[in-house]
Parts: sequence; structure tokens; C-alpha cells
Amino acid sequence: LAEEWPDLNELKLAKNNLREDGVVSVISALVHRNDAGIDSSIESNKNSSLTSLDLTDTSCRVKGAKAALMTGSLTTLRLFNNKLGSDGFREIAPLLEGGHPSIVNLDLGGNSADEDSVIILLNSVANTSQASNFLSKLLLLEIGGNKFGEKAMEALENLKKVWPKLDVAHDKPVQEGEEEEEEAKD
Repeated sequence: LAEEWPDLNELKLAKNNLREDGVVSVISALVHRNDAGIDSSIESNKNSSLTSLDLTDTSCRVKGAKAALMTGSLTTLRLFNNKLGSDGFREIAPLLEGGHPSIVNLDLGGNSADEDSVIILLNSVANTSQASNFLSKLLLLEIGGNKFGEKAMEALENLKKVWPKLDVAHDKPVQEGEEEEEEAKD
């Protein structure tokens, strides 16, 4: 595919039930690689033109999300509503350590991660000790539709100290006890 569409810079696959293997196959076909593996480093996965990838509601799960995050040329990645959950946030957090070298806008909303997993993700982005080989370009991180409480707000405040220009879109923090009240109303 990369040879047939060398100038492809935006791909919207939203609401196509590609699942994780389908997403990985599409990414592998579109991204120039030195090797056939999806788990190689970000720097070796550069594509000359693909900059925007919308994987909203594709059931890509963690495997597809990781493949997309390791695509070195993307500036916009939408992973909204992909059933990543708490385990998924924990698994992709290391790929976001210190931010990201190419992604400017990352949408991880609607993935039903618990608050502890959101905190792990935010702390990973804030951890610049491992990111000495790149300067993060991440300017917008969307995490609404995942649990967000007082502890996540503290992690966000720490993140803002490290990356003050990073805009993090999130749900209103839920106070302890409010969650049970909301669930009882439903």
C-alpha cells in the first residue's frame, strides 16, 4: 500500500471493525519499515507522508494501539472507544514515557480505563528521565471517558509542571462517594 499511495497523509478508518490484527496489517502495509516486525523502535518506523490516523471505534485493542503509537510519522492519532481499558492504558504507558516524538494530538478517550491506570499513563508522560533522546511534540491528550478523580487531578497537576503547554482534555473529577451515588441513580 505504501508504494501505491506514497503521498497518503490522512487515513480515517473510524467505525470499521478491523480488530487488532486488521489494524496491525493496515499499519504494516502503509508504513515503511526496515524489518517486518511491528515491535521495532519508533525511529525505524518512519513513513514519509502518513501524519493522521483515525482508529476510532475499530476494536484495535492494545495490539493495534501499540502498532499505531510506534508509527514514527503520525502527528494525529485517534484511538477513541477502542476497549483499551485499564490493562491497555498500563501497556501503552511505556510508549508515552516523556511524551511522544511525533504525535501532537492523541485521543485516548472513551476507553473505560480506571483511575489508577489513567494516573500511570499521566505519570509516564510526565517522566522525562527516559525521554532524553527526543523532545515531546505532544500538545493535546484527550482522556475523557476514562475514570478521573482527585488522584488523577493530582497526577495531571504534576504533568502540567513538566509539560505546561500540554492540554489534557478530561472529564470532571469525581469526588470519592459521588461515583456510588451516580451508579445508584442509574
